[in-house]
Amino acid sequence: MKRRTIKSILVMLLACLMLFFVGSCSTANVEIGRDGSGTATITIAKGEGISENTIRDEMRDMFELVGIASDGDEHRLKMESLVEAENCYIVEISFKRIQYVKGIGSFGYQDASDYLEDNNATNGLKNWGKGEYGTFQSYTDTIYTFKKNSDLAFDPVHVETGAKVLINPTETQREKGAKGFLDKDGLLSEHKRGKMFTFFMADIEGLESVTFSFKGDVIAYGGQNVEVVDDSTIKVTPTSITANVKGLDENGNPFIENRDVQCFVGCVYVALEFNPVLLWGLIIGGSLLLLLLVIWIARGGFKKFRKSPKTKAFFRNYDLYIMMLPTIILLGLFMYAPMSGIIMAFKNYRIQDGMFGSEWAAYGGFKNFYGLFTNPAVDFWRLVGNTFMLALLRFIFGFVCAVFLALLFSYLKDGRFKKWVQTISYFPYFISWLTISGIAYLFLGTDGILNDLITMFGGDKVSFYSEPKYWRTILTFTYIWKTLGYSTIVYLAAITAINPALYEAARIDGAGRMGQLWHITLPGLFPVIGVQIIFSLGNLVKDDIDQIYTMTQGGATALRDTTEVLGMVVYKQRGNASAYSSTTAMGLMQGLAALILVSISNRIVKKLGVDGAY
Repeated sequence: MKRRTIKSILVMLLACLMLFFVGSCSTANVEIGRDGSGTATITIAKGEGISENTIRDEMRDMFELVGIASDGDEHRLKMESLVEAENCYIVEISFKRIQYVKGIGSFGYQDASDYLEDNNATNGLKNWGKGEYGTFQSYTDTIYTFKKNSDLAFDPVHVETGAKVLINPTETQREKGAKGFLDKDGLLSEHKRGKMFTFFMADIEGLESVTFSFKGDVIAYGGQNVEVVDDSTIKVTPTSITANVKGLDENGNPFIENRDVQCFVGCVYVALEFNPVLLWGLIIGGSLLLLLLVIWIARGGFKKFRKSPKTKAFFRNYDLYIMMLPTIILLGLFMYAPMSGIIMAFKNYRIQDGMFGSEWAAYGGFKNFYGLFTNPAVDFWRLVGNTFMLALLRFIFGFVCAVFLALLFSYLKDGRFKKWVQTISYFPYFISWLTISGIAYLFLGTDGILNDLITMFGGDKVSFYSEPKYWRTILTFTYIWKTLGYSTIVYLAAITAINPALYEAARIDGAGRMGQLWHITLPGLFPVIGVQIIFSLGNLVKDDIDQIYTMTQGGATALRDTTEVLGMVVYKQRGNASAYSSTTAMGLMQGLAALILVSISNRIVKKLGVDGAY
């Protein structure tokens, strides 16, 4: 059965309140949790062609289509049970955060304070209050454009007083003391734990009513045919609204028509009740800690701790620890506290929900990691290969050249000349990559110095800036040229720390310069070389994005086969909130890989008899 035909059947068969189905349903009951997740119980009347199997099959396809419409989240809806009663089927469905379900309706579920700051949301409610419902697109790609009808305008009703609260009072009304529902000091700002829920569902034929139940008390409600059932529940019945409808019929032919559409529309302001789970968690956790403390003291733990050498040493040197305290606080605030952002790698991060309030990703939180390996658009292994290859080339050639240059410096005897040479070699390190990129272009551009030399000797010009195969060499060479002099400092310091008496003894024994180099200088460099190797191997998964971005003129697409690295992808996603989770996962994998490489290399270096980094 074709997907488009399935869509048409679903529209005729199933209807779900806010998030689900269209068709011959009689009622729908929805329970919304504190974060917008919850369950929906749908009653589907029995009829010809409707059976348990057809409902399961059609819902499975519906979940897929709604998942695609809801930013590709196929796990947003899940059928928990399907029970056959005497005259109907009762379906129970769980859903994650109704505010992100798309295609079935338009829903909003926000903290009252956040809602007041959201101009799109507040302007939308103001338009609803004037009878303007705009345009809605269903998961079947049918587009509904609703005509303005002032008879369908509404203002919320305050449950406690039964009086209407104007959404957007006029200046005259404000002068008389009226406060708008959306004003900063209006009704919506009274409850700090308040939630604003808005809903709009179109073309749900056969659905007689929908009830919404919340984890808190209803403070105010508004809309068409909305009534309060009890303190935490409202009931909504459909309203007929004229709309221009564009879509495809069962045969796939386009149509445009004006007709009355059955809609459910309204808003609810709820004051959430205190979460007892949090309270009980604090009570149980505190009780367990207190119990463990009592047991520890009863078994003499405190006495042993007070008399231990470490405790005595601490109190003996307490002034030194106090001096360390500012540094520890700064490390905690600026180094370790930001690491809490790692949690975004395991969540479907959304700015409006915040880092800790966002939903956990699918597959136990590892969906973002799974997507890196399976999404062909990411091409993860190509990125890893480019990152590793560029880092390896920098490590090998940079390490060898730095040691070699340090050895050459050590043989210079003229002090003044040696200082000038060292200063000149250090100077490129302080030049920005932007400047170096300009220098490189002067040499490697189509009309650059290198191409002029090539044509001078009868050759053809080479397009260095458009051929990916040259760029690993270019990036490696420019990196070494910039950092080489500065990298020699640590090796030169290690050479000067070698006892001169060793060289004197070697010369007396007849050793030449090569013998001294092999038996004294290099062994004296091994501790420093070992530490440098450890840190360099940890950088094999790191990339110099500032170099690559500036020199390739913003990460040119033509060069991506050899120059696009992990950091470049992360940088290009700046400002794209939907990619924060995946790029955080990518960065976390880089960090873990670097930690593993550092640990392994440190162990290997220590096995070779050289002091490691730790």
